[in-house]
Formats: sequence, C-alpha cells, structure tokens
Amino acid sequence: MRGLSRRDLIASAGGMVGACLLAPKALATMWWSRKPVVDMPVSLAAGTVRTPGFRVKHEPYLIIIRAQKRLPFADMNCMLGLTTGPGDPYNCDKEPLLQADWTLWDNGQFVQRGKAHRRNGGSWAADSIDKYFGHFVGATNKKYVLEVKFINDASALNVTNPRLIVIMAKATDV
Repeated sequence: MRGLSRRDLIASAGGMVGACLLAPKALATMWWSRKPVVDMPVSLAAGTVRTPGFRVKHEPYLIIIRAQKRLPFADMNCMLGLTTGPGDPYNCDKEPLLQADWTLWDNGQFVQRGKAHRRNGGSWAADSIDKYFGHFVGATNKKYVLEVKFINDASALNVTNPRLIVIMAKATDV
C-alpha cells in the first residue's frame, strides 16, 4: 500500500478547507431563503381572487399583499391599513382602503378563514411594503386553494403592482 504524494495531500487538504468554508454559507442560504408557495399579481379592485392549488409542509404560513413603493409612504400605509405602532407619526385617521376576507380550502372543503379589515402590522423593505392578511398552519399532503374577497375598491393601489403571497413564516413572523 502506497502513501499519499505531497501533491495529493495538499489537494485533499485544500478540498477539505474549501468544503469547511463553503458549507456553512450553503446551509445558511438554504435554511434562510424561503420561496413563496404562491406569488401572483392581483388587482385590488372589489371582487374575488382564487389562487391555483398549492402544497405546503406542516409549518405556519403567512398570507401577504406585497406592494411596490410607488406612492408616498404615508399614503400607502394609510391605504393598506398599516400602522407602525403606538405614536405612529403618520397617524392615518381614515378607514383602510384595502379590506378583505380570505378563505382557505382543501379539495373544496373549508379549512380556515380570516379578515383583514383593521389597521395592523406589516413589514417595510427598501422597495416594497407587505400587508399581513393572516396566517395558517399547513398540513402535509393537502392541496390548498386560497380565496381572497376584496371588500372595497382599492384599485388606486394597483399602480404599486400588488402581489398575493403565501410564504412559510419564520418563528418571529407569526
């Protein structure tokens, strides 16, 4: 049996060092990147929208409307029904323009419903604002359809390219 040559030893050591340096980054990317199970453009005019069927894991999921920042910040927060918390400097005293009821179905069977009628939280990014509509815990091997009924005509927000998103929640999201 023959030992490793100096070149093979260096190549093996280099490969192990490279794997040790790259593996944590690859694992972190895989762990933290969440791909939506639904991400579709929607009109916020009064009416009903249904998603195509989607499958989930046994995990909590968020239902979100994501809008690009194409209107003044305070106006968008007010229209979406968002508040930044107590002492909100934007202090919108109008009813939220975006109001909706949602229902989750599994093969035509009712699963859960919720309402997005009041001012509540969301999240703000550099180029978009998310309005949280609700959440649910998925069941493995179920095929869900989400139905959202927009109560008011919020089509003034359509210039923000709104998207209906269903995404697995992080522990801090729910």
